Amino acid sequence: MDGDGERVEAAYRAAEASGDVSAAVRLGELLYRRGDLAGAEAAFRRADAGRDPLGGYRLGALLEVREDFRGAEVAYGSADVLGHGPAAVQLGVLLTRRRDLAGAEAAFTRADERGEVLGTHNLGRVRAGRGDLAGAREALERAGARGDHASWNLLGELLGGRGDLAGAEEAFRCGEDCGSAAAANNLGILLAARGDLGGAAAAYERSVAGGDDGAVVNLAGLRFDLGQDAEAEAALRRADSDGSASAAYALAEVLVARGKPDDAQAALERAQQRGIEPAAVMRGRLADLRGDLVTARVEFQRAVADGVVDAATLLAEVLVKIGDLPAAEQAFRETSERGETRADANLGAMLLGHGDVEGALAAFRRSDAAGHSLGSLNLGLALENYGDPVDAEAALRRADERGHAKGALRLAQIYLERGDEDTAEPLLRRADDLGSEEAANTLGILLKSRGDLAGAEQAYRRADERGSAAGASNLGRLLLGDDDYRAQAEAAFRRSDERGSADGATALGTLLLSTGNHRDAEAAFRRADERGSALGAHFLSVMLRARSDRKGAKHAAQRAKDRGYEAQH
Repeated sequence: MDGDGERVEAAYRAAEASGDVSAAVRLGELLYRRGDLAGAEAAFRRADAGRDPLGGYRLGALLEVREDFRGAEVAYGSADVLGHGPAAVQLGVLLTRRRDLAGAEAAFTRADERGEVLGTHNLGRVRAGRGDLAGAREALERAGARGDHASWNLLGELLGGRGDLAGAEEAFRCGEDCGSAAAANNLGILLAARGDLGGAAAAYERSVAGGDDGAVVNLAGLRFDLGQDAEAEAALRRADSDGSASAAYALAEVLVARGKPDDAQAALERAQQRGIEPAAVMRGRLADLRGDLVTARVEFQRAVADGVVDAATLLAEVLVKIGDLPAAEQAFRETSERGETRADANLGAMLLGHGDVEGALAAFRRSDAAGHSLGSLNLGLALENYGDPVDAEAALRRADERGHAKGALRLAQIYLERGDEDTAEPLLRRADDLGSEEAANTLGILLKSRGDLAGAEQAYRRADERGSAAGASNLGRLLLGDDDYRAQAEAAFRRSDERGSADGATALGTLLLSTGNHRDAEAAFRRADERGSALGAHFLSVMLRARSDRKGAKHAAQRAKDRGYEAQH
């Protein structure tokens, strides 16, 4: 201890000796910071005995650290009697822990009367626990009005749980206004459940910006539902890189869905290292992916027994693979009856596979009626396929209104087929805004046909950035018209080729051929041919003929002809 510390301690002791009880509190705080807990406790006890409320409060906190909860309760009670607000709050917390809810409510009421917002919040929580929703709401609204965002969030959860969605929304919005990222996340959950996917996405984005880890996963899930797969996965990867356990776990789920068991296992291990243990559902999905259907079935059955609704759907899907179709259909039906809209979509798809069109449409209609955008989309697509274009368009419009990019895209395609470009364009722009790579590419085609090359280029670039092979190929063709952008055009064709596009490979081959790079051009035409391109097969036959590979040239030319290419004579 340095000289200054000794002098401060001596001054506090002298002041206490002269009758200044508050000096004992300051002395106790000094000794506590120094690690002398015994000395600190003795000082706080002297202050408490001298009826200094802060002394009693500090004594209670120290005794809590030592896990002497009864002693802490007595100390907090002593300070509470003297009108100390924070002590009343902590006393209420201790009484709540030992289930003395009447005593806790009385303590929180005293804290509330003394202006302690945490006391008001806890008063609302205790009232809610005993079923007094009106009293809870009154307390939580008062705490929220004083800036406590946790109170608005709790009130929103209470009201939402009792079916007052309008009240819950208002509470969550108030909580967000107070700076609560959790309230914004809950608002997103509420809006998504109501079918307002655009509003939900905006709320999740605000929550993510505020640092809520759960909102990252919720936003990614919503983006997947909306067809924005590339953006959703990129967001999860960023959050995983930042150390998010929930994002790593969600990424593992995505990788399982994409058929990448090794990458999924690595992501799952990162989630485990950060504190999330894999559930039976995840173990089942990995086993399913690796073809171990027996293990998958056992794991999914465990998850079903634990009450995980999604597990019943996954179990049904495994039963389909095993070949036990009656059991699978029964599992889908039972899940659907519990109100799981995803099950309705799966049940509908399965019934379509069986040829039960009416049953499938009924399942899709239930999902649609529940406000699920994917159910609306599936219903619209099914009705299109089975000859009801009017109702199909209405269902697709509901999917669009509920924020599904594929709903807007399909509507736009219908209008383009009718030649109504003016109606199609805003639909394409809406789907593009929602992240659809196909919509961006189609918008680019439309704009190019109208002579808006700058707009077309930007649309193609957005499609390309989202991973569209067609968007990259179209961007390359647009750039190829300007010699200054030839290198960018080649790079775009290469991206399209790398994404598996026959058109991109053909375009790349043609460009390389024009520069005299025959070897790489031939390789590109071979890739295009292997991917089923008539034009790629034709160019390959020309190159093979030029280097006297007549047999290879003949076979390539035949493939081109079989695919519809007519050679010009």
